[in-house]
Amino acid sequence: MSKCKMFTCHDERSPSSKTWCVAHELWYVKLCRETKRSQTKRAPVKYKEIRIKKEKKSYNTLAKAKVRSLIGTLVAKHFGEVAHQLRILFLPGEENLETQTYYDLGACPKNMVGLERETKEFESLQAKRVGYHLLNTDVLEFTQHMAEQPFQVISLDLMGELGTYHDLLQKLVANGFVADNCVVYLNLQGASRRPETIAVLNGLDVSTVEKRAKVFHDLLTKNLTGFKIQTSFQLAYDDSNLMVGLLMFMKRTEDAVTEETTFLELSDPEPASEDRMPEAQAYDFIRRNRGLSSYTVAKTIGRRPASARAMMAWVSRGY
Repeated sequence: MSKCKMFTCHDERSPSSKTWCVAHELWYVKLCRETKRSQTKRAPVKYKEIRIKKEKKSYNTLAKAKVRSLIGTLVAKHFGEVAHQLRILFLPGEENLETQTYYDLGACPKNMVGLERETKEFESLQAKRVGYHLLNTDVLEFTQHMAEQPFQVISLDLMGELGTYHDLLQKLVANGFVADNCVVYLNLQGASRRPETIAVLNGLDVSTVEKRAKVFHDLLTKNLTGFKIQTSFQLAYDDSNLMVGLLMFMKRTEDAVTEETTFLELSDPEPASEDRMPEAQAYDFIRRNRGLSSYTVAKTIGRRPASARAMMAWVSRGY
């Protein structure tokens, strides 16, 4: 906690204070009135710190919907009427959003395998009786052994750090997970603060989203044996984690194939002013509009005036 940038908001109407941890994206709430009464005297005030996480991030966004649409379009283009025969490997996530894309194409649940590494989310999906094969494991563990049968669709969104998964596509090919014709989608974070990612990106130019997408593409697809990429979409997400997706159609062939590459930058529109803005957007708004009154700032970012004043003070100190 001592190394994190902290922002403390004292609520004038309540005996509590909130501390926003920028690094962990958590509110730390210190309750200042936890007392006990006895028959003789009042017990001294006790302090208790409660760690409260923000609401879970939803992946039901316009950017993610666009990606799911692209996956469906690419599968329909290359597999057409045989979609019901396809074997599909994917990461459903707690919201199970991607499943409908395959059902719309006519995919059969018994040919679909979903991986969920978090036990809580796995149990939640089990309770929904999703119908497809669901495994409580992560991508690296599942793909370290030879596949029983190859998959025609592999969609791994979201796995994690580029430094950990940069050679995953080569492992998928080597262990027989990739069919002779296959649609593959990989989505990774390239946050350069991680040592493993720093090592992979050493000396490479990722100064713009387009350069970043090209670097990710080259890292993920190098040293492919026996496969050529016919179509690829380099998808850069507008966020602080340097998120990049690579959607492609691969063929097993030794012939020369010219890859058709399309770069797309995906972003979601900012919320309306009457909605509660995420913390980072609120801070950016205050930085851009330093001359506004605390009342106007509070109304715009959806905070109480006291909270808005504290945020303005936090920004003015140079954070």
